[in-house]
Amino acid sequence: MKLNKPLSATSLKEFGKSPAHLIAYQNKVFETSDAKELGSLIHTLILEPDEFDTRYFCLDEEEILLDLAASGAKSPRATKVYKDWKAEELIKAGDKIMLTPEVLRVATTAALKAQDLPIVQAITLREEFIEWEFNEAKFRGYVDGAGLTLPLELQDFPGQGFIIDVKTTRDASPKAFARDVFNMDYHLQAALYCNGNKTLNFAGPDPKFFLLAIETKEPFNCQLYEVTPDFLFKGEMKAEILTDRYKDWDGEPYGYDYGRDDSTNGVIKLSPPAWS
Repeated sequence: MKLNKPLSATSLKEFGKSPAHLIAYQNKVFETSDAKELGSLIHTLILEPDEFDTRYFCLDEEEILLDLAASGAKSPRATKVYKDWKAEELIKAGDKIMLTPEVLRVATTAALKAQDLPIVQAITLREEFIEWEFNEAKFRGYVDGAGLTLPLELQDFPGQGFIIDVKTTRDASPKAFARDVFNMDYHLQAALYCNGNKTLNFAGPDPKFFLLAIETKEPFNCQLYEVTPDFLFKGEMKAEILTDRYKDWDGEPYGYDYGRDDSTNGVIKLSPPAWS
């Protein structure tokens, strides 16, 4: 069923896969993965550090395991002492997301590397909720960072502003991350936020859009990328096509053949990919 609620960059991307994907997303049928959870944790540490203690709980069992081993326990986790300790820790955790010390170490290392970048130190990263209209469709979303003035060395004209979005990845190199931008539709999201700025003016006229790519494994390289106008143009064209298709959609949970020119009676012709 087509819900009467604003779209977001993520929900539009899900609709781009198929209407069935959008319905699952709106019904909060989410796929969880270690990569997504780690990305959310890094986002929290960078953008909302004050929220960490209310969302997460680190179960650090190293000390009690060492104590039990030193006292002669051959299987520390099998002892009553350990089980009682863990039960108390789980009560403290409540409904918070449980972390291991290693996951927290990785996330903290990645977040600190990102925060060491000169551009990040010169601006404010803080989530901001925005609502706007694009192509006669209502949208809402969270901007990771925006401002009316870039550092002087990055300005193309005096007083130019910026919008920035934080992305985690296993490979932040230019070639690999450019592929991520296309595959994950980051350019679509960038175009939508730039369009929202035209209405809301939270980043001034003609701001630059940046993607902060943060690696989630050693050596935790971080790279700031400026999204070029041609990338933004491609994102805006895709967003326009998808919103047109969404407005025409009747709310039925169609699959991958919806809106395709090469589909006949539900059958899609499969050709070799361009890179083959």
